[in-house]
Formats: sequence, C-alpha cells, structure tokens
Amino acid sequence: MKRYVRLSCRIDSSTPLYPGTPLVTEKRIKIIGNDSPCNTSLVCMLNHSGTHIDAPRHFFNSGKAIDRYSDKELHFRRPLIIDCLKDPDEGISIDDIKNGIGRKVPDALLIRTGFSR
Repeated sequence: MKRYVRLSCRIDSSTPLYPGTPLVTEKRIKIIGNDSPCNTSLVCMLNHSGTHIDAPRHFFNSGKAIDRYSDKELHFRRPLIIDCLKDPDEGISIDDIKNGIGRKVPDALLIRTGFSR
C-alpha cells in the first residue's frame, strides 16, 4: 500500500507568504458568455509563493536552476520529513539533520522548521 502526503497548499489570495512577498493575484481574461468560448485567467505570483522547491540556483549563481531538473529527478521514492523546530534567527546544523534522519537513507529531505507559523 502506497501512502502519500499532501505537501502543497492552495494558491490564491489567502496563501500564506514569506514577509514582503507580493500577494498572489488572478485576473479573469476571458469569460464564457462574454463573446468567449472558454474561461481564462492571468495568475501572477512570485516563484516563492506557496509550496515550492529551492534549487541550488536560488542560493548560488553557479547553482543548477529548477528548470534544468527533469521530472524523473523530482520524483522521490524515499522522502523523509523531519521536525527541526527553530527560532527564526537560529540556524540548522548538520547534527540537527543527522539526528532527524537517524539511519534512514532518504532521496529527498523536507525540513519542518516551524518558521511559517
């Protein structure tokens, strides 16, 4: 039996955002019945809105950008979520990671820090 955990949050104007991030906006472009056969919208949001992956390029100019990863590279079979509750000014150490992982060998590590509360 496979078990899946929903990690994504809904993307709309009430999506929790990092302080200073512009709000998510949606503008209806076409509406059925107003001379249009379909509904379309323009959605504007910063790439850090909602659930996302920070690729190395986010932190290093020479790092790999998210659009350079294949879908196979972003499909994980042994993901692990660890709790590493910290204060906003407190760093995450390698010991925090080692203690959270234990003897497991994940192919993706998600760290819940509690910052978003």
